[in-house]
Amino acid sequence: MATTYRWTGSTSEDWGTPANFNPNPATVPLTGDSVICGSEATRGISVNIDRTGDANGINTGLNLVLFEIEKGFNFNIGSSATPLKLTADKFVDRGGGELYFTSVTGTALEVTDLLVIDKDNIGKIVVIGSISNTGGAPWPATITRADIMRSANITIGGTITTLYITPRTGPFDVNAIWAPDNQGAMTIYMAGGTLYAEGTEGVASTIYLSGGSLEHDAQTGGSIGTLFQFGGMVLMSNGIITSYRALGGFMDSTGIGGNKTITALIRGPGFDYARNPKLTITTETILGD
Repeated sequence: MATTYRWTGSTSEDWGTPANFNPNPATVPLTGDSVICGSEATRGISVNIDRTGDANGINTGLNLVLFEIEKGFNFNIGSSATPLKLTADKFVDRGGGELYFTSVTGTALEVTDLLVIDKDNIGKIVVIGSISNTGGAPWPATITRADIMRSANITIGGTITTLYITPRTGPFDVNAIWAPDNQGAMTIYMAGGTLYAEGTEGVASTIYLSGGSLEHDAQTGGSIGTLFQFGGMVLMSNGIITSYRALGGFMDSTGIGGNKTITALIRGPGFDYARNPKLTITTETILGD
């Protein structure tokens, strides 16, 4: 029977100790269970967070319904060397500690249906997916939907099907890096904050930008399919935008970088840009002409 457990850390920081959960299970939580880290906890999680018994230290099949870090939980979960390795249909971080998480199960990518980052302390580090295992290979995450509302130090490595950046209280609440090395297409809705889109071969199929700052710095073929800009700032350091439809805001391509290409730019009177000589615009249409 599926159960919701609360992490207490009453005995240690060891995920593999059932007594650290309430109610105490006979074993650690299993597939189909949920885990919540709340303000009653006395420790974070730093031991045995990457396995359910696999000899190589890799989780062999743990998939939770929910993993939630509540507001008031101010301890760290994982580290750059030892991230939390599990999958969860819904993964929520509203805590005040640092988080290192990857959704890898064994050697296959697993999907986290919904990732919510709404940090209680925006100064803490959140790293999702861009972690190396003991063999040095990257373990990217595969996420269906990510909602980022508050985190000034977040890095996401991997594929996100749909990304929402909607700062909860102010324009500086979100500062995120998306590093999609060799990952697939995604759609981004951005109302504020800062997003650095970088990495190798990452593809954003469609971006809707109404506010904030988007830095397009994709290396070696990274591209944006269609960019709709209604406001905010686009900093184009490198990469390709196939269709750029700009009704408002500003685009700056004057920074150092090469291979800046816009295949088709359609812009309205509320949009302006600073153009680097290295930027190539194949066709440009000004609305109202």
